[in-house]
Amino acid sequence: MTALFQLIKHSQDFKDIARNARRWTGSCFVVMARKSPEASAPFRFGLTASRKVGNAVVRNRAKRRLREAVRAAARAAALGAKHLAGYDVVIIARTATATADYTLVQSELDRAFKHLGLQ
Repeated sequence: MTALFQLIKHSQDFKDIARNARRWTGSCFVVMARKSPEASAPFRFGLTASRKVGNAVVRNRAKRRLREAVRAAARAAALGAKHLAGYDVVIIARTATATADYTLVQSELDRAFKHLGLQ
């Protein structure tokens, strides 16, 4: 079984995506997405949460929730006709991410992906 996504870990990748990406802003997070420069690139995404979101426990909770929402969206895309392969996505958590209902987080992510043309 192939992985649904790869993680973006290097700060230069985050900066490149932020510089050249389309943005969508919601109440729980901000999504930045761009088409990968490589022709056969896999779906990659990165998460970030600043200290404004909360302490380490709150930031990690927000990132866990976002990671699971992305995993669910990637599974749904892999089963459907549209695939996320070839896109780089960065999600910036907001304070509401850690406390919002998970279904709200998931529906906002679906809305963001549709708005950005990923699904």
